Amino acid sequence: MMDKIIREIQERYTENITLSGLAEAYGISTGYLSSQLKAELGLSFSEYITSKRIQKAKELLADESLSVESIAEQTGYNDYFYFIKVFKKNTGISPSKYRKNL
Repeated sequence: MMDKIIREIQERYTENITLSGLAEAYGISTGYLSSQLKAELGLSFSEYITSKRIQKAKELLADESLSVESIAEQTGYNDYFYFIKVFKKNTGISPSKYRKNL
């Protein structure tokens, strides 16, 4: 079952996906799912989602025809400024600086 849940997370990480929503869909407790994901992935649910989103954002930043705001939306962040904050926290630089360094 964990493989199926992880696959779903990998396919839907850009959507508004929640740990509690997944737990409910699979009929398990949120706490159990959280501990199982941490054991399988080595990261918490939110850390894993964030890492997937930031990795995708890095790939999209190579395409200069895409605005940073568009990239934020495509990676699951509805709030542009929150995306910049999360990106900077995870990479140490802003998305714009990351793009310039490519």
